Amino acid sequence: TTVQLVIAATTSADSCRTVRALMLHAEAEYGSDSQRHALATELAARMGDRSPVAQRGIEPAELCELALRVKTNQHRAMDDESASRCVGVGLYPAACLLNHSCLPTACLSWSRGGQMLHVRALCDIAAGEEVTCSYLSEEQLYTSWEERRALLKAAHHFEPIEPDERKVAEQEARADGGVEQRLACEVHDAVARTHRAVA
Repeated sequence: TTVQLVIAATTSADSCRTVRALMLHAEAEYGSDSQRHALATELAARMGDRSPVAQRGIEPAELCELALRVKTNQHRAMDDESASRCVGVGLYPAACLLNHSCLPTACLSWSRGGQMLHVRALCDIAAGEEVTCSYLSEEQLYTSWEERRALLKAAHHFEPIEPDERKVAEQEARADGGVEQRLACEVHDAVARTHRAVA
């Protein structure tokens, strides 16, 4: 759970420094000071003696900020075999640096029961080129632009940019009248690329 992840991520001064360096969407998640104070109080109570408030004297407001940074950046850890079943949540700081793309250059896979996350290239990536992944599930990644845009804004609080290649492909598919068939082929190709990358 997120609370267990917050406990694990705030057990030492070093891990707190790492969490503080991560992006925060506090305003989008908990808009008012009173809401953030209520969250901090609830977290400290649920953590009990394990709370950094109790152990190291971290102020409740700072605990709330750390918890929101963890919540913003946590990844669902997937099973090793198929990457289709969630086995928990994890905080992988290096992976938190990856930006989203609806035409990703990499995918995520896991090993050791979700304890280790791997970033695997889906295509050739030139030196200096940005490595991107999809913040959406496979099914969501192949929905319409309007749907993907709404999902990303609601869950990740940013205004996404549609890659030109995807835009052109979707316009051509609509003009041909074969949107569903073309998207199904794209899903099939992407799943095949993902399985080859993970193998």
